[in-house]
Amino acid sequence: MFQESITIKDVKCIAQISFMEPELFWVTDYCARDMEEKKKLILSDIKGKTNSEITDECPLLFGYYSVNSDRELFFITFHRDIIKLSKDLKTRTTFLKNPDGHWQPSCLYCSHFTKDILVGMTFVNVPYSEMVKETNTGKVTRYSLSGELIQTMQYLNTGQPLYRMLCIITENNNGDIVVSESDRIVVTDRGGRFRFCYEGPPLGTVLHSNGICTDVMSNILVTDERTDSVQIIDRDGTFLLFLLTPMSIGFSRPGCLRFDMKTNLLWVGFLDRNTVSVYKYITGK
Repeated sequence: MFQESITIKDVKCIAQISFMEPELFWVTDYCARDMEEKKKLILSDIKGKTNSEITDECPLLFGYYSVNSDRELFFITFHRDIIKLSKDLKTRTTFLKNPDGHWQPSCLYCSHFTKDILVGMTFVNVPYSEMVKETNTGKVTRYSLSGELIQTMQYLNTGQPLYRMLCIITENNNGDIVVSESDRIVVTDRGGRFRFCYEGPPLGTVLHSNGICTDVMSNILVTDERTDSVQIIDRDGTFLLFLLTPMSIGFSRPGCLRFDMKTNLLWVGFLDRNTVSVYKYITGK
């Protein structure tokens, strides 16, 4: 059920949303229509007014920043460093320098359960601007809040690569790590053991997802650009339903998702306009 729509004045489209406080959230612009413009990371209130702004040349479109439970912002820069911005927006510190070699951070997520930082890494043997043309190998690395590497998830039990090129990372209530690779969703348990892979609904088209999130019931919500829909699968990878489709009023080109655990509301950002729509589909406690 549609609840409200928020227009973010200083962006063209919405590529990602991360909550900071009940009435403040970070959003990033989707600049595919004009790649010469620098991407803007905006701290907006619920009326769409900009409170702060970070301009960065990072070419990543999705998944490159996250807010932890202490309201600190972590984001990937143009040089592939990971920066931590304090909750008062005054202090920047380098959380992780770009590692040597070909491993490059491609996405990150701040766990609200363990307070660890999950970083998606992609092995790149071509210039970063050409990554989308190549088949790459990826891994998820887990860092403590002090920056210590404490876990690496890279291979299946058979020794085959677990990931290709990681786009977005999130985490489920049951501890599972959920990764979007655009054409598939890869889910492991907290220890990195493979659980399942979701590539689209039964008898459906090939998935093209720019947004994922999880809800209070440990369901996984997925955007699909090819069908202009938001799909729900359960914690074990079973397709449940199309939650939002082009038949929904005012719904087209969903780009990102964020579920508010405090209000049980789903926030959807769109790739063709500068609005965030809020929906309610869970009733009761």
